Amino acid sequence: MKAEERHELKENDLASWLQYGFPIWLKNNGSYVLLVLALGFLGFQVWRLYEARQEGTRIKASNELRMAQEAEDVPSKLKTLIETYDIKDVREKAYLALGKAYVELLPFPGQLKAMNLTRSEALTEAYNAYEKALKQYGSDELIAGKAMLGMAQVEEDRGEWDQAKKIYEEMGEKGRFSDPAWANAAAAQLKTLEARKNAPRLVSQIKIPPPTMPSTSPAGGGPGPLPGAFGTMPGISMEPPKSAPASAPAGGPTGLPGAGLPFGPGAGAPATGAAASAPATGPR
Repeated sequence: MKAEERHELKENDLASWLQYGFPIWLKNNGSYVLLVLALGFLGFQVWRLYEARQEGTRIKASNELRMAQEAEDVPSKLKTLIETYDIKDVREKAYLALGKAYVELLPFPGQLKAMNLTRSEALTEAYNAYEKALKQYGSDELIAGKAMLGMAQVEEDRGEWDQAKKIYEEMGEKGRFSDPAWANAAAAQLKTLEARKNAPRLVSQIKIPPPTMPSTSPAGGGPGPLPGAFGTMPGISMEPPKSAPASAPAGGPTGLPGAGLPFGPGAGAPATGAAASAPATGPR
């Protein structure tokens, strides 16, 4: 039999089945077909609902990540975020931000003390955060590069210069990163590593002035004048006013001071001498 004839026979068999066999098959198995179609449609809708919820959760987590980096207690907020959401792109960024937050606390001992952290403990927390980002999400070159640079920076702050050099050299190894920018960044850090190692520490360059001693007390042992006391104010004298010497008027001695007045040492005493005979003057 020729090939063309065999081809025609197959076409005839298919046409016959579609014309007669398919309706019979559909009649016998139609309920199953409808069930499969219904399950497929239901599964598609469930998948769409799941994706919508995941996207909503991802947006919420991203917003919380942004707010956590602006909060007062950044490390605590970031740790809570990492424990709450199991979303790759959020967790990897949170780990990097956590390491950076601990490094940025180092120049502020007051904040470290408020968080019950020493400088060494803060460096350990920073290194652990960078290391988790590298181990869990190191397949992403952007995350791996940032994490390794962060780990090397922590080692430098610890004074572990050999460990920092080792990390920079690993970044520069052939095949470690497909993007040469990371190898170039590591090479630049290696080039200036010795200079940073031998640079004087900033703390040692700060000169603290000696405390100002209080002024010595005046001769006699007593305390000096208080700041702002009346005796030190300009234009105000603590010396008693000098009264003009009283001359005894003719005719007898003067009266007691304050004589004739309702107050003073001589209150109530009668005026004598010229004071008694002097006429009252003044407006009438």
